[in-house]
Amino acid sequence: MKKARLPFLIFVLGFTSIHAQDSVQTSTSWLQIGVGRGFMDNIDDATSALIGFQLQHNRHLFSFRTSITGNIIGTSYQDFGILYGQILTPPNSRFMGSMSLGAGFSLTNQSNICLFGCGSSSSSTKAKFTVPVQASFQYRPFKFLGFGITGIGNFNTYRSYSGLLFSIHLGRFRD
Repeated sequence: MKKARLPFLIFVLGFTSIHAQDSVQTSTSWLQIGVGRGFMDNIDDATSALIGFQLQHNRHLFSFRTSITGNIIGTSYQDFGILYGQILTPPNSRFMGSMSLGAGFSLTNQSNICLFGCGSSSSSTKAKFTVPVQASFQYRPFKFLGFGITGIGNFNTYRSYSGLLFSIHLGRFRD
């Protein structure tokens, strides 16, 4: 549980930053796809993936995402969440940093797949209420394309997990 406190403290400190409202109104949206390393206490060499849709209005960020962390065959954890966050950089910059916190639910899928005559295969799924978090840093060199590093986390009563992903962002970032 001590590992989970550091990302939460960084998130809270990011939200306590005071930003002056810009006179320029900014509204944009984009699709985010990412893949990278997952971090879990019960799985070595886990993988994380993310698909999300973000809506930005000035410094406000609304995110709808699903992420999965785990092994291809074995245990995997998937969440579906709605997040609200803040943009931490100037709205029309080529660089963008953000932090988000939300609510959602997580599915734990445990499967034992047996390929070569070693008995039957089985699968079980559990659903839990979760608190997803996300921090992102993006570089948007083109009008419609950006690249970034995204950190995801999911806190729940069953098993918390996180991931660090390389992400691609597709949307209209500038006029």
